[in-house]
Amino acid sequence: MPTIRENVVILKAAEIESVTVIPDSAVVSVGQPSDGAPRINHHMDVISVLFKAGRHKTREVAEKFNDVTGGKGHEYAPQGGSGGTPRELNFFFGIRVKWKSGGETVLYLGQGSNGPRNNWWIGAPQIEAGDSARITLPSGQVLKIEGASPEEDLGAPFDILDKVVPDQFKGLADLIGKPLLKELFGQVNLFRFST
Repeated sequence: MPTIRENVVILKAAEIESVTVIPDSAVVSVGQPSDGAPRINHHMDVISVLFKAGRHKTREVAEKFNDVTGGKGHEYAPQGGSGGTPRELNFFFGIRVKWKSGGETVLYLGQGSNGPRNNWWIGAPQIEAGDSARITLPSGQVLKIEGASPEEDLGAPFDILDKVVPDQFKGLADLIGKPLLKELFGQVNLFRFST
């Protein structure tokens, strides 16, 4: 029986001014439940996005993701992407990112799997991707996109998460609870944008 799960992806970028979800942009595999639009929490330079949906990967969802992003060369998954495109995805959705340097970019975030773990994809026509990725902002500024687990990015070991959550993740912890946050710290579900 399909089950709704809490799926979280994190963007970390000092250059982001705001993020909004594109209404009705979520595409979920047929037969899988979802609970409304993704929810965004923006604290300092960390944006966490929670999407409650079932997980069953299909080729149809991946093909739609490839269509809206521009396909190969415009999609990046730091874990299991190998410079290509996803063959199957559980779901994806679109967000509108407003940059401090001016202008907006539409990005798509999708979840698939790589072995026993879920993996995340980011895609947009403005992204140039292979084994690494970069995005050109409307201002002409170019940012690297790197994937990381929150543990790698923060340097926080798993065992302290029950005792203390770093300030930049307090909103995420409140949103999804510490047990799920602890699980997420072992995944590559964080996209870091840097110069």
